[in-house]
Amino acid sequence: MRMTLQRYARELGVRISGDGVDVALFAPDATRVEFCVLNQAGNAWIEHGVDLEGPNYGIWDKHISGIGAGQHYGFRVHGPWDPKNGFYFNSNKLLVDPYARAVYGDYRYGEATLGYESFLDADNTYKPKLLDKKMVPSQINSLPFVPHSVILHDLDFVHPPVFHPHIPWSKTVIYEVHVVGLTKNATWLPEHMRGTYAGLANSKTIEYLKDLGVTTIELLPIHSAVSEAHLIMSGLTNYWGYSSLSYFAPNPDYATENARNYGPGAVVDEVRGMIHLLHEAGIEVILDVVYNHTCEESNAGSTLSYRGIANRNYYVHSLKKPGELVDTTGCGNSLNFREPHVVRLALDSLQYWASQIGVDGFRFDLMTTTARGESGFTKEHPFLVSMKNDPILGNLKIIAEPWDLGPFGWQTGKFGFPYSEWNDSFRDDVRTFWVKDQGRMKLGWTVSSSQSFATRLSGSSDIFSSDPFENLRGPLASINYITAHDGFTLRDLVSYDQKHNDANMENNNDGATENNSHNHGAEGETDDLSINSNRRKTIRNMLGALLLSTGVPMLTAGDEIGRTQRGNNNAYCQNNETSWLNWELEKWQSELLQTTKHLIWIRQTYPALRQNKFFTGEKKHELDDFVDLSWLQANSFSFSVNDWQNSDNRTFQVVFAAPNNGEKNSDVDILIIFNGKDRSSDVVLPAMRKWYRLWNSRGELPRKFDMSSNNNVKVGAFSMQVFAGKRDSDD
Repeated sequence: MRMTLQRYARELGVRISGDGVDVALFAPDATRVEFCVLNQAGNAWIEHGVDLEGPNYGIWDKHISGIGAGQHYGFRVHGPWDPKNGFYFNSNKLLVDPYARAVYGDYRYGEATLGYESFLDADNTYKPKLLDKKMVPSQINSLPFVPHSVILHDLDFVHPPVFHPHIPWSKTVIYEVHVVGLTKNATWLPEHMRGTYAGLANSKTIEYLKDLGVTTIELLPIHSAVSEAHLIMSGLTNYWGYSSLSYFAPNPDYATENARNYGPGAVVDEVRGMIHLLHEAGIEVILDVVYNHTCEESNAGSTLSYRGIANRNYYVHSLKKPGELVDTTGCGNSLNFREPHVVRLALDSLQYWASQIGVDGFRFDLMTTTARGESGFTKEHPFLVSMKNDPILGNLKIIAEPWDLGPFGWQTGKFGFPYSEWNDSFRDDVRTFWVKDQGRMKLGWTVSSSQSFATRLSGSSDIFSSDPFENLRGPLASINYITAHDGFTLRDLVSYDQKHNDANMENNNDGATENNSHNHGAEGETDDLSINSNRRKTIRNMLGALLLSTGVPMLTAGDEIGRTQRGNNNAYCQNNETSWLNWELEKWQSELLQTTKHLIWIRQTYPALRQNKFFTGEKKHELDDFVDLSWLQANSFSFSVNDWQNSDNRTFQVVFAAPNNGEKNSDVDILIIFNGKDRSSDVVLPAMRKWYRLWNSRGELPRKFDMSSNNNVKVGAFSMQVFAGKRDSDD
């Protein structure tokens, strides 16, 4: 045996070695594997196949001389055609290497990309031709219709070396953004850089991010991806990119035309260059990654890679009916993280992006699927344990979207140290308090109490400290967000009662039906000055709650300038003005931007707002009654349990006590007043401090007020105010 088992574990894919390349592919049930060398002749591709040796421990391998970096290739994998038992081998289909570090070429969905013989029915959908009620393997060569894999040099020693800013979680402010959406309309960029990796790394773009105050950008998926069949047949594309083809190769569509013309290696260089420039500016880069499913969809989908190589290994199948896929993602398939080689594929690709490309962390889409064993979700899953103990990955920011669509899929708070998690309860409770309850009040309906809202503002200890062994994480495990790529924007939350997704061509059946939104009196855009004023104030309230809450805030790109998707709450297929940020700002949008900057400045200036431990009720000052977190009524009296249960008690104060940790301003307490009523309220500020107002959500622009002479304030309907204060003896 030429290769050791250890080498199989480490070096799958194609690696340059000596006078050629070493090739290794995991395909345990295959009967023959061809490595196909592809060379272009005019408009056609000429193919030369080389048989690999094996399988040894499920691996087919060989050293092939005479080829190197830049070579296009693919695999043809032979084996049984037995869909009933989960085998879809079809050597007529050219397959992308799961370990390919670059891909080239377009995906042209149709008969040629399907593993079975098919026909186009009256609904414009490809259906299988059946022979004796069985699917028949397609005889069409897919080579001209699918992307190719491309060999690249290893990047281990490429200049510049990888550097990670390692911004502490306590100082992190995340900005969720799409590479294309942020800069497609950017007037500060030359046309050829708009909507590209290079455009995101442009000095003017970076200047905007720095001026805004965000520390970390979370990029929607940039792995190579292809669109789903129903989108292609409808003339749409998967703009968000949650349809991964390769977990190593970056999406070439986001590169400049110049980089694409130079070849896949130049695309990778542009990605590395983007990350390097962002790092130089002190900005971290987190990738949104999709390891829960692939672009091959259901058994009726195309055969592009995993299905044709090792379908029964790569995907979860029914134990009773091995030909049926188990779908916990809603996308047609689920990657099988019970299979060691799937875990290895994910870990290898994550390590590559971290150590050779340079990213600072990962946000995992539907991460519950990646941690499912035979008995369902477990935080002791080998994938989770391996990642947190990895010397590279364990030191990066790892964020879970802690749910999927399978049984017991909602696992928020259950992933354990060191993972952070999207907190959907924060999203729902903040929306309810500031937005939905306004609509309820107008109808005379019962509204929510303040208790859930207050719990979210103070770190969601009910969710993230439920396990006595999980105090290591604290409130920084909570990624607080109100909007994300999926759902309404902040502006649409206050402008629409209903979703308006007709442009997605799914009869408005897609997207969430319940959004905790309220249109403030008119559905969509309006010229009513009063409605627009109230909408803007509600947006400011939500930004205030988000950016001043305990935990890690995530701001969705465009919310700081009042971006709208015209009521579309599922714009995944809208690669157009619906999704792209419009930088031609009206006066109120510029003012909202200034407000957002000011709120981030408050957060970063005062350590009292950046607690890394759950509040315990301990005193911070021996000479007064303040504990680390104090909830007070409008009259400055403490809250009782009954007060919290009273839905009429929606005007209250909270004091975040100064941590006195030696950091600048760590001797300053922060007081926030919330008025969730439809009328103004008189509030008595705590007497043991001299308070200075930092912000009032009623104002279109942020202003500071000296409040040292008066501890009685009036707080307007549905608004909030923020104060800073020291003990009198400290002044």
